[in-house]
Parts: sequence; C-alpha cells; structure tokens
Amino acid sequence: MHKLRYIFIFCGVLISMKGISQNLHYFFIDNAYQRSYFNPALNDDHTFSFASGLGADLYTNGPSLSEITTENPTGGLIISTADAIANMNEFNDIFASTTVNTFDASVNTPFFRVSVGHAWKAQGWLEYPRDLAELITKGNGAFIGQTLNLAPQIDYLNYNEVYLGFQKTFGPLSVGLRLKRLSGVETIRTNSSVIDLTTSDDIYQITIESDFELNSSRAFEYTDIETVDFDIDNFSFDNFFKNNGGWALDIGGSLAVGESLELSLGIIDIGSIGWDVDPKTYTSKKVQTFDGIDISDYITSDEEFVILDSIEALLDLTETNEKFSTTLPAKIYLGGTLTISDLWSVGGLIQSNGSGDRRSNVLALNATARVFKFLSIGGMYSMKQGNPANIGVFGSLNVGPVTAFLSTDNILKFGSFDSKNINLQAGLSIQI
Repeated sequence: MHKLRYIFIFCGVLISMKGISQNLHYFFIDNAYQRSYFNPALNDDHTFSFASGLGADLYTNGPSLSEITTENPTGGLIISTADAIANMNEFNDIFASTTVNTFDASVNTPFFRVSVGHAWKAQGWLEYPRDLAELITKGNGAFIGQTLNLAPQIDYLNYNEVYLGFQKTFGPLSVGLRLKRLSGVETIRTNSSVIDLTTSDDIYQITIESDFELNSSRAFEYTDIETVDFDIDNFSFDNFFKNNGGWALDIGGSLAVGESLELSLGIIDIGSIGWDVDPKTYTSKKVQTFDGIDISDYITSDEEFVILDSIEALLDLTETNEKFSTTLPAKIYLGGTLTISDLWSVGGLIQSNGSGDRRSNVLALNATARVFKFLSIGGMYSMKQGNPANIGVFGSLNVGPVTAFLSTDNILKFGSFDSKNINLQAGLSIQI
C-alpha cells in the first residue's frame, strides 16, 4: 500500500501523457489556410484550399519529470516524493490538448468564402494542491492545528466537431464565423471541489468538510474504493452525430493597416455539449469528525481492510445518473503581423484559453524569413504561466500548390525530462 504515496504523481503524469494541441506557429505563416484555426476571418486568397494537420501540446507550472525523479544506484529512475513536493507550488496546473484536423476545405465564391471541415479534439486541465501530496507523504500529524486543502480540480473533454464557415472582406476589414456541430466522446469535470481536512490541536480529532461534485460520461466510474475505473480514449468517432450533442461558434475579424500591417482578433469555441451517454454525477457534501488518527498510519499499514474502510468513509460519494452539460473552454487570440521586407516579417500573438479560473495565457513573439521562394523558416519566443522562456522554430516548404509545415514551441528542451512544455505540430495544405 506504499504506492498510495504516489497516486497524486501518477495522476498528473497520466493526464499529461493523454493530452497532446495546436501550437501558435500557424498564425505567422502567411496565406496558409491553417491561420483560420485562430480566427475564421483569416483565410487565404486562393480559389480552392484543402488542408489537414495534427499537433501535440502539454505544459505545466508544477514540477517537471526530472524534478519528481531521482537516479537509483543502478542508473534507473525512481519517483522521489521529497523532490516532487520541494518543487511544487501551492496549486499546480497541467494543461494539455490534442487537435487532429482530418480535413478542411474552402472555396472562394463571388459573394463570400465558404469553408467546411472536421476536427477531433481532446483537451484537459488538472489542478492539484501541494497539501494533498504532503498529507499522503507526511500524514496529518505534521499539521496539528492546520487546515489542508485536498481537493483536485479537473476539466477534460474529448469530442468531434464538423463545421460550416463563412468569410467576407469589406475593403481593409475581413469578418468571419464558423458554426460547429459537436459530438462528445467522453468527459470528466469537477463543478465544485472543496475537501478540507483539519486536525485539532486539542484532542487530535480530524474534521473533513467536503463540497465536491464531479460529472463524467464514459470516462470515470466509481463503485467503491477497490473499483475505480478510468477509461480515456484517444482518437475516436464514438457517438458521432448520435449522442452527446452540442453546438459551438467561432467569430473573428481582421484589419489591414496599409500594405504591411495586419491586426486580428478571434474568439474560438463558444459553445457547450449535452451529455446523455452513461452520465454520472458523484457528490460529497458533509462535515465528518473522526477520533484523533494519523493518516500516514493508515496509508502505510499492511492491514488492507483498515485502509480501504477508512478511505471509503472519507470519500462517501453519492452517485446520480442525470444528464448534464459542459461548456467548451473558449479561446481568445489577439495578434498582428508586420511585413518588413520581401525577406522578413514579424508578429505577436496573445492567447487566453479556458473558462473562469480554468485559464492558461500565452504571449508569443515571432520572426519569419522567406529564405527561398519555396522555403520559409522562423523562430518564436513564447511566455506561458510557469514557463517564462520558450524558444520555438518552424519551417514551411512549398512545392507547387502543396505546402508542408513542421514546428515546435520549445526546441531547446525538446524530449528533455527538464521540460515543462512539450509541443509538436505538423500540417499540410493544397491551394489552387
């Protein structure tokens, strides 16, 4: 049962590895269809365009993999709870998402540009408190007279979208919108997340106050402490146009200032999904008091029935099976590009992603060189919460009507255990 000490670490790692999203380089690639992912008003000027792409993005403001592991005498890596806790913030966030644009197509008509496409998206946010890690590691005996915040928060969505878009130019101004039909695959989300544990400094009683509610569709099932199932899919067409339906809208505008400067504002994923496939809601709302105990004695005990009975009593989750809905984490993109010469262009982009306190913000600055007529390369500096300095690179290769892209936002630590930001993006477009 010593493995219980590592549950909080493994949850973070698993959520991280499951999530893999588009990065920001597309915004700076001139006249590429993929720019419209950030703003439906940004579209190319070709008669016909076809595109696809996939990407991976993960970052955290908590400890990196190297900060939670240490090397054993044989050279292997083992998890070090002491190192992990020493490198944690009071609250630690992990953001991750995956986008697979299976196809995009657009045609320029005499009235406006029309676009259609399909994408599969999975995106998640997990917040875990340092108090939870310290309680599991040290027990509550080290926190007499204190109240610990133990509740994690999670917001995970997996869904398909099919869209119809329109874009129109009025002189220097371009406006666009996309209407999207959504089909949810699975979700896990905490609506309220309060689990406070107080250890009395008088007779060492512990009091647990909970106001906890978690919604799930097909991704999480709790029967008892011995039967807890996570079943998170990757790319999937489950429930496609059958169940878990919803709608979303993308809107945007761009303004050309002279011949060199373009300003852009796009708001993406304004919408929600209603979940009717295997909906489950788990709640715990009560105040419980127990005789003075040290939690670590239960966690490290070899008497399994004592541990399980005690944790079961602490959780005391009630299950209901009513339908529910979740909003998409909306994304806001504010940016601009400036053409300096035939060789150089520069730009900047601010991204805000999420809803309420579930938000991540990014600032990106870019410089792109058109080295040859068929080859462009660029560099990007991005600042994310908990990751103040990331250096990215990208390249685009043009052969006739075909353009291919490859990029990463953190080339200096790509594949490193020290990295708190892992990102890779690839795309293809055909323009006629």
